[in-house]
Amino acid sequence: MAYPYLTISSTTTDLNTGSFYSESDLTTFNASQSNDIFFGSSEKDIIEFSIFDISGNLISSSIINKNDTYNVLNGNYKDVDQNSLSYSYKKFNTSYIINKNRNILLDTLSDINNLGIPRGSNVVSYNFTKNVAGDNKYKLIIKDISVDRKEISLIPSFKLDLTNEDNVLTNLYYECFCQKLILVKDIIDLIQNKLNTFKLNDSYEVAAARDPAAVESMKSIFGLKTDSDIVEFLNKIYKGFSIKYDQGNNTTISKKYEGIINYITNWTYTYYKNIVSYRFKVTI
Repeated sequence: MAYPYLTISSTTTDLNTGSFYSESDLTTFNASQSNDIFFGSSEKDIIEFSIFDISGNLISSSIINKNDTYNVLNGNYKDVDQNSLSYSYKKFNTSYIINKNRNILLDTLSDINNLGIPRGSNVVSYNFTKNVAGDNKYKLIIKDISVDRKEISLIPSFKLDLTNEDNVLTNLYYECFCQKLILVKDIIDLIQNKLNTFKLNDSYEVAAARDPAAVESMKSIFGLKTDSDIVEFLNKIYKGFSIKYDQGNNTTISKKYEGIINYITNWTYTYYKNIVSYRFKVTI
């Protein structure tokens, strides 16, 4: 019998198990998942676990239990046009253990025990997927059946309710699924990681070597003398900065200027329901 999922990678060696892991533990793994940079960032992401006998016959299957948590982030800020805005964002924290290379730590022995399967020679399968189309609360109904009865058309059985956050997000997930797009909500952690790990020094060195004339022009326009001056200037624009000045009568005023990283972060928390394309390419 053929297995139901395309095998991305496999291992026949023993896997070490434990309650925590460190950098050194990662060398014990032989198998890896596909390069899905988004998996684990959404509460809709699930892992289907199946166990087969050595002939490929299904013995049992289940969804791996999750213990996801949330934090509510509240903020007030001014956009680039100095309009006062605020947000209240419910941040999702996945319970999956995902390392920096987007590999997920799995406890296969525990998953087998949870299904009550006795030890023996078996084949286990993990399917990483997103459960966005239909559940007990938001069901789908059959709209049409093809003439050859091999295809069906499904539609939501519920209406859009703009006063219900859960309902709105469910509809947005359906729309993303149909259009092969993604919610900003599901890539906020990815964006944050890129913002926090961006190395401006390295990018400047590449840009300066590529276009020395632009560097000299920047020095002339902004009165900067050295490459270090330019990097410091760009860092302030990127990360933000504060200044203090004397207003007179022994009064000191402090003013904070938001950086690019803050503007992007505030935008993602404010417009997390926006739908975007994930087919992008980052270049320097």
